[in-house]
Amino acid sequence: MGDHTYYCNGDTVNALQPFTVVTQFYPNDNTTTGTLTEIRRLYIQNDQIIQNAVSSSSLDSITTDWCSSPDRSAAGLGDLTTMGEALGRGMVLAIRR
Repeated sequence: MGDHTYYCNGDTVNALQPFTVVTQFYPNDNTTTGTLTEIRRLYIQNDQIIQNAVSSSSLDSITTDWCSSPDRSAAGLGDLTTMGEALGRGMVLAIRR
């Protein structure tokens, strides 16, 4: 999101050490059927919680405002409503090494 000193070897999130990524999905009404309004990430490393980097648009999570900001990189793929609908249909995380 524009901060090139946040995630790398020795940076805020040190890629040379193990860390956990937590992704949170917030609906507009705090239910499992609400409309997705925010996606927030945080990292845990060495028993410390590290908040997500702040983008050049001064935002630290994916919101409707972020989706319409200059930082957006997936604007042509839909918006948070579209993502929420896809999540509602079910997804599987696959990580390839």
